[in-house]
Amino acid sequence: MTTAGPGTRPYDATATTAVYNGFRVSFTDVCPGVPGTRSVSVWFVDDVDTATPTVIGNVPFRIQSNNGIRYSFGPGEIVSQTLDRTFSGSDFVNFNFWLSPGRDAMAATRQIHMYWRTTDTAGAPIEGEQLVTIGLSIVPVFSLTLSAGGTGGLLDFGSLYGGAQLTTNVDIRSSNAFSIRATSQYSGVMRRVTTCGETLAQTGDSAEMVGYSATLNGIPISITTAFIDTRGDGASVRSLNNVPFAVRVDPALDSSTKRAGTYCDVITLRIEPFN
Repeated sequence: MTTAGPGTRPYDATATTAVYNGFRVSFTDVCPGVPGTRSVSVWFVDDVDTATPTVIGNVPFRIQSNNGIRYSFGPGEIVSQTLDRTFSGSDFVNFNFWLSPGRDAMAATRQIHMYWRTTDTAGAPIEGEQLVTIGLSIVPVFSLTLSAGGTGGLLDFGSLYGGAQLTTNVDIRSSNAFSIRATSQYSGVMRRVTTCGETLAQTGDSAEMVGYSATLNGIPISITTAFIDTRGDGASVRSLNNVPFAVRVDPALDSSTKRAGTYCDVITLRIEPFN
């Protein structure tokens, strides 16, 4: 009985569906000259004595054969189902090592025991075991979304006045150090518009501009100043949830010096690796 095991699976924490690596368990009758068939049982044992032994690198996993049997472990527990296979000469069974999606994973390697049992031509039992290595590595992750869902939102101040502030929250996931940079439709000010986001000619008319400032997690961010987080080692995924992104109207705003109308800017936040 031999197997190379599933090896190491690259894990993308942003994927929404389960991923797997396949591996094959092969068995060969070393007495092929003896007629008849052999019946073999295969099962797996997880020796990790923890409350959640079916986790590798913070990711729940399972082993499933191509006949649909799933192997679920308990602490030090032999799986309750075995795979029985009748063969003559040689045969194999394909297994899949499944990883649950969307977890804050960390690179890890583990070994579980594969046991097998059959009988010789006289009916005497033959048993054996082999260590199966399973592992996962981390696909670099840089993700930025609104905490409420989606990638776009609106901060509506209503009537503008100096010092007014609105906040929305964002979720950040990263495996490495990252920076978040802001770009602005109207060069870092709110412009008087007919439709928010429309293309406007450059103008120096301050009567149609309103200044503002922005912060991410309380740290200033602008078209010239990036938000930088140097944590992250590439071997694990980290989530920062409900990080406040706040926009504050210039406290010195004098509305009487501005023309009536709708003022707007379109801010885009982009996350990227920080080197």
